[in-house]
Amino acid sequence: MSGLQAYTLGPVPFDWIASAGWIGAALTLLVYRPVGIPKVMLGFVLFVGVAVAFTAFASLQGDYSRHMPSMASNPYPVYMALRVFVLAAFLSAGYCAWWLCKRARFEIFAGAIVFVGVVLSALALYIFIAQVVGLPEPPRSRAGTSGAEQATTFSYAVHRAIGTFREPSHLASFLLLPLFLSLRGKGLASLAKSVMIGSALLLTGSLTGIFGAVIGLVLGAGSLSVRSPRVLGIVVTMLGALALGSGVFVLVMALTGGGQASIFSILLDRVLPMLEGGAAASNRAFVYTYVASHPPAFIGVGLGNSNLLFADALNLKVIPSFSSLYLSVAYGLGYPGIALLAYALLAPVGHAFLRVRRSNEVQVALLLSAYVGWMVAFAAQAEELNVSFGLVLGLLAWQTSKSARAPLLAEAEGS
Repeated sequence: MSGLQAYTLGPVPFDWIASAGWIGAALTLLVYRPVGIPKVMLGFVLFVGVAVAFTAFASLQGDYSRHMPSMASNPYPVYMALRVFVLAAFLSAGYCAWWLCKRARFEIFAGAIVFVGVVLSALALYIFIAQVVGLPEPPRSRAGTSGAEQATTFSYAVHRAIGTFREPSHLASFLLLPLFLSLRGKGLASLAKSVMIGSALLLTGSLTGIFGAVIGLVLGAGSLSVRSPRVLGIVVTMLGALALGSGVFVLVMALTGGGQASIFSILLDRVLPMLEGGAAASNRAFVYTYVASHPPAFIGVGLGNSNLLFADALNLKVIPSFSSLYLSVAYGLGYPGIALLAYALLAPVGHAFLRVRRSNEVQVALLLSAYVGWMVAFAAQAEELNVSFGLVLGLLAWQTSKSARAPLLAEAEGS
């Protein structure tokens, strides 16, 4: 249900229900069937603990509730509780993924993630066409990120795929893990899954999502030995999926009246103004205006509270997003928080990169690619650690653990 961000069950968004499910599952496993937390996740456990404690302390020291915008959807206590809720869901998803892998469920779990990615990609393609040609689509019952009715058209050269999410970039980042996991398989069926997911990702037109996938692929492939036939097969599959996905993009554009533009020309039209005008030329110019006039202090004011001061400074009626985890942490926790986050994020990257260089394991490289893709998304799209990234972390933790190596060693000894 994490992929149904545009919809609610009564007054409760589906992704909140999913997050509560992850938290409940993690607590149940911790109480009745616990397994040890992997070392690469300990940095995030420390970060979340410090973030929650510091935010609670800062909130008690100041009256931040008076900065709540007039159109805020929740009162201050609920708003702050949701900040903790999101972080708890992130850790819970990571722990559940790790637990399932420890119980020899990696293949089943990874296959389920790819299946969900394919289904949501197919829905995104249908909704994309439906919005252009006037076909029926499920009514969006949740307010948009601006606090008003959800937008389905955006300031862009062509229509963008939004699927079951509230913004195209949210769909793009969600698809990063299913995309890279789909490359594990062989044959036409696996290629078809990769093409389906890749096509939906391209149709979002999300710079962070597309560049995140490319940068992640480059780093993941770069950590592998190109002499391995399996590695060459992965690279060829990815390039083939991108080529076919680009073809699907052109076909859908033509069928829906978008002309003959390619994804590359459209991305270039977005990138060139930003190269000429800098960050102010992007659709997040108001964020960088605030950063320029109100640089972060050495010690922050607490996660969530910083967004309220952001809204107050620009006289906004809704609570704005920094659209960046790094900016959010810089303003919420200050420079010590950024240092702690950097350690938590980079420790798994270094561990996975060294592991791949030694063992040339493709599955680790693919999960490293998804992880790096999310690090890119955190720079200009997502401002909070979330369930999707938690799943990436849990799977990567398993694949870089000694337990995951045991079957490989046994197989090597038996051959």
